Amino acid sequence: MQARQVAALAEARKKADASRRIMNELLNEQAQIHSKVDFEIKTTQRIEQRHKDAALNALKEKHREALFNRRQALAKLLNTEFEEWSKECMGLEESMEERKAR
Repeated sequence: MQARQVAALAEARKKADASRRIMNELLNEQAQIHSKVDFEIKTTQRIEQRHKDAALNALKEKHREALFNRRQALAKLLNTEFEEWSKECMGLEESMEERKAR
């Protein structure tokens, strides 16, 4: 081979190596950017999910409280009716003869 051909091949190899090095640097830089973007997206999604969960839990708690209040009101009503029924029954004490007569 001639010196010019060897120099041309060496120069072509240097250009190819430089091009490869630049491409690798760009790929590494893109990978870092992708990693940061992915982190930001996932973090944002987690924050949004926490906000949704908090809103849902607040709504569930509100419904639980309403249910508890309804149950208490029904329990008071039942106790009141039972007390009235008990008083009515105690006032209607019958003797054995009255029961047999019925």
